[in-house]
Amino acid sequence: MLLTLKVVFDLPYQMMKGLTGSIMWLVEWAWRIPDHTLPRTR
Repeated sequence: MLLTLKVVFDLPYQMMKGLTGSIMWLVEWAWRIPDHTLPRTR
């Protein structure tokens, strides 16, 4: 029972951690792109 509970909670946690890491990586990567390479929005 305890093992099943651990797996049920651990899997979404690992997925969330991975997703957050990916988002942070994307934000950091996008932040390093110089402004002149981005299309002008205003």
